Formats: sequence, structure tokens, C-alpha cells
Amino acid sequence: MHTKYDNPGIQAVWSPAGPVTISANYDYFRYKINRNVVLFGPGNVQFPVERAPYTDQAHVYSVGATYAFVMPLTADMEFYQSFGSGRFRIDESLPTLTTENVGELADMAVRETGGRITGKYALPRNWGLTLSYDINNYVDFKNKPQDGPQNGTAQTVMIVASKKW
Repeated sequence: MHTKYDNPGIQAVWSPAGPVTISANYDYFRYKINRNVVLFGPGNVQFPVERAPYTDQAHVYSVGATYAFVMPLTADMEFYQSFGSGRFRIDESLPTLTTENVGELADMAVRETGGRITGKYALPRNWGLTLSYDINNYVDFKNKPQDGPQNGTAQTVMIVASKKW
């Protein structure tokens, strides 16, 4: 079994004025593996496949801005998007085994797009309150009927009380 992970990334941060910070990030993730698998044919006959390749990868980028009002209030905004894909292929020449469309059924291609707005308020005695709103949109470009609906939008509102010790 051969496995390879790649995860290069870059980040840029700029503070054009005292209370304002702007950031941009990009990350690339790749997972590549060749592993032995066993497929089952008619009559539960087993067909071992040596070093079947599978690769998944993602491109993730985000831009954000933070504004620090007069202490103790800060506000953050962020936009992010990620693209992911996966690919699986096997030797199509196995005897008496139909592997047609196996790769197409296992392939994936998805996109997530979202945004976040967060407000933080620092309270006395190391207490804090955070209010955040997230919206995420998901698109599965290879949506398969047997998987059900994969596309949609999710919204989240979160209120958090925190204490530092």
C-alpha cells in the first residue's frame, strides 16, 4: 500500500489601519493511495485487485476582515469556498467481473461556498460573549440518484458564553 499526503498553503495578512485586519488564505489538500481491495462478482466470487488507485483533493480559499471597535467589541466577516474531488479506478480486464461504471459511481466533485459574520464582546473577569451567523451552500456536481439530494443551503446562528481561566 502506497499513501501520499500533500498540504501546501499560503496566507497573507494586511492591516491597513489600526483596527482593521484583512486576510486571505489558500490551501491545497491531496490524499493519494494505492491499496489492495476485494470486489465481489456473481455468486459472491471474490476478485482481489492489487494497488487500486484512489485520489481525493480539495482547493480551499478564504478572505476575511476584522474590525476592532473600541474595546471590548470586535466584528469579523469571512467568505470561503472549497472545491473537492475524488477518483477511484480499477483494472477493467478482470475475468467475468463487470466493473463498468465503478469509477463513475465512486467519483465525487463537490463545492462548498459560505460566509460567516461574528461579533465578540469581552466582559469583565475574563468572560466573553460571541454571536455568529454562518451560511453554507453545498453543490454535488456528480449527484447520484441513489444518494438522494446532496445540494442545499444550511444556516447556523450560534451564541457562546466563554470564560478564561
